[in-house]
Amino acid sequence: MRPRGQFACISIPAFSFEFDHAAEDSPQLEFEFPSEEPSQDEALQAKQEGARVREFVRSLSTTNQDVVHRRYWDDHSQGDIARSLNISEAAISKRLQKIVTLGQSSLADLKITN
Repeated sequence: MRPRGQFACISIPAFSFEFDHAAEDSPQLEFEFPSEEPSQDEALQAKQEGARVREFVRSLSTTNQDVVHRRYWDDHSQGDIARSLNISEAAISKRLQKIVTLGQSSLADLKITN
C-alpha cells in the first residue's frame, strides 16, 4: 500500500488514469484521454483537400454531380440511383467508374487517408 500523498498510475493503451491517495474520502479517479483533435496544419490541409474535392465534383455534369452526391454523401445504393434516373444499374456502375478514374487523375496529388 502506498503512503498518502503518492499516486499510482495505471496505463492502458487507449487512456491512463491515476488514483490519488491523498484525498480524504475515497480515491479519486482521473482519466487522461489522448487528444483526437487535428493539429492546425492537419486541419488546414483537410480544409484545402475538401475544397479541391468539392471543386472536382462541381466540374462534373449536373447529372454526374447528383449521382456522386447520392452515392457518396447520401449513401444511396447504385440500384436506387439507377431506378430514380430510369437507367440500368450497370450504367450507373460504369458512370461511377469513369468519375472515379477522372477523380483519381485530377486529385492524384492529394494524400488519401481512411
